[in-house]
Amino acid sequence: MAWRLAFGNFLRSGTVLSLIGGVTASGSYVMYKDYSRYHRMLDVFSSGNILPPLAENHYEISFFCRTELEKLLHQILGNTFSNEYYLINGEVGTGKTRLIVEIVRDMMSKSGAKKLGAPVYVSVSQGKSFADSLASAVNFFFDEHVTYKFFLDFVMRINSFPRRDEDSKLTRVLNAIEEASFMYLQLTGRPVVLVIDGANGLQSHQPGALEKIQDKAKLWADTNTVKVIFINNDEDTEQLMHKNSSSWSRAGTPITVDDLSREDAIQFLMTSPFLETSVNESNRRVMSSEDATRVVSLVGGRIVHLVAFKRDFVLGKSIKETEAELKNREREKFVQVSRNPSTWLVVSTVRKSPSKRMKLSKAIKATSQHDVEALIRQNIIRYERDEVGVLIKFQSSLTEKVVEEMENSYIEEKRRRQMMEAETRQNSGLASSA
Repeated sequence: MAWRLAFGNFLRSGTVLSLIGGVTASGSYVMYKDYSRYHRMLDVFSSGNILPPLAENHYEISFFCRTELEKLLHQILGNTFSNEYYLINGEVGTGKTRLIVEIVRDMMSKSGAKKLGAPVYVSVSQGKSFADSLASAVNFFFDEHVTYKFFLDFVMRINSFPRRDEDSKLTRVLNAIEEASFMYLQLTGRPVVLVIDGANGLQSHQPGALEKIQDKAKLWADTNTVKVIFINNDEDTEQLMHKNSSSWSRAGTPITVDDLSREDAIQFLMTSPFLETSVNESNRRVMSSEDATRVVSLVGGRIVHLVAFKRDFVLGKSIKETEAELKNREREKFVQVSRNPSTWLVVSTVRKSPSKRMKLSKAIKATSQHDVEALIRQNIIRYERDEVGVLIKFQSSLTEKVVEEMENSYIEEKRRRQMMEAETRQNSGLASSA
């Protein structure tokens, strides 16, 4: 009887009661979190999401509409079945991010506000890691992703907590999206739309992540649970995705966001205000048609360059000052190129070609693949696709003009040097005669 009394006293002791109470409370909390996490994710899928600071920025440059392109992108970003994932390409400075963000904002304010579904947008460059940013975008919390079964296993010392390396975290959030999106499809009959901006940075930020997400994108396209849209700004990333041939089979036709047309570029420069919400009177200064036409003749339709001219115009700078600053910045790209004659040969070859563009295969044959790729990485030339293959051309109209000026300066300097040498020889001959 003594052992029963001792055992009873032990069970009634504060230590045991505290342990039982702690385990029960923790288990109940875990069960609640395991149950509620899907509902939080479903809520995001219904309303859409953009993480700060892109969620709302009162200091953004006024948005310029591109009606036909926006119409196409609205269809792609819509939560309709397509059995495909998509790749949207565009060079740096063409306005891809702003265009996509504005469309997502519009869809969030309309269908998202009615809980009818809107895209979830995440940028690879946001946050301390892509896995963390993606988790935040879909309202997934790593520390709460513990099932009740896992909790019991942990209490019984059968398992340990999940690893916290980036690959494991990315796998966990992708699996959570997969499970929650299936529930969302069953409840609403619509797929989740996930936009990943800066896909070209995935390989450098986290090697292997792009292939892992692409494989998931194919699976989700097959099951119509998640429609993934990759935003990309380089050819290497697209080629890498091409190599994953099985997953690439579910990719839709890539879409290109290019420079503004001449007419749109002029209209962009003449549109007021410069910033969305600024009350400063200078913010509403409007560039004349003549000045706008002159600027577009200088830099073409690359938005990042047009924005520089528009900003400086509002600040009272002259077109000549802005032109000089942009050209100086552009010339910095050529510091390394000018030291390598074989690389400069590519620049010279493209410059002399009709329309300042040529077939990639022809350029490689005339120069070398190494030099072509070096210029691509330095943002001096870029790829362009046509019906029969891949072309290369200068990165922008500004690049083309800087190359033209540098070539002309070189030719003029060479001519001047030859004249001086001829004059020196002539003077030497006269001196000898005397």
